[in-house]
Amino acid sequence: LKTQFIALASHEFKTPLSAIITSTELIIKYADLNRIDKRNEHFLKVKSKIIFLNNMIDNLLTLENIESGNIIPSYSKFKFSNLVSDIINNTSPFLKKNQEIIFSNNIDDFIYQDAKIVKIILTNLLFNAIKYSKQDIHIKIDTDHTCIYFSIEDKGIGIPKIAQKLIFQRFFRAKNAIYFPGTGIGLNIVKGYLEKLNGSIAFKSTENIGTVFNVSLPKLDIEE
Repeated sequence: LKTQFIALASHEFKTPLSAIITSTELIIKYADLNRIDKRNEHFLKVKSKIIFLNNMIDNLLTLENIESGNIIPSYSKFKFSNLVSDIINNTSPFLKKNQEIIFSNNIDDFIYQDAKIVKIILTNLLFNAIKYSKQDIHIKIDTDHTCIYFSIEDKGIGIPKIAQKLIFQRFFRAKNAIYFPGTGIGLNIVKGYLEKLNGSIAFKSTENIGTVFNVSLPKLDIEE
């Protein structure tokens, strides 16, 4: 695992860092040419690569905390639909051309859960959907008397059948995902966090057609 981690991490750090170096050189060039449009384009690219690296480091630290049992849920009351909307706004800059997030909300009340963990879970799943698909992504949230539900559906590359039993393992990446950036720890983190919250995750996927992840969390009593 250590060898596999070093190989993955070194590659995944090197690629965005190379892009940052190239963009900073072009920013200087376009500043001299007074090309504000091109300069701003590369500023945004640098920012997106820094966000990518920061998320990767956060995931690695999270993985260590889950492994060592240091995750203690911190519950609070919050409006789930607002949290989802904030996550969609934060990830929208990473959407591809003509790609949209379609949000279907059937929850309008407050819930009692760990907002930070729920945000990490949903963000990881949404970034995967954006990364592996060129088409629209559908997010649905719902609830009943006992659980909170949300699903994320894409029309992307899908998960090969032979890989479906392995995708929650650390560092595992399906054969059709190796040309996309990633460390193979996002879904492992999602599953680890859901176990801490007594939640569950399931999925349906067909290669070259798409994937839908379905998550359920227990609906806790709201503390006044």
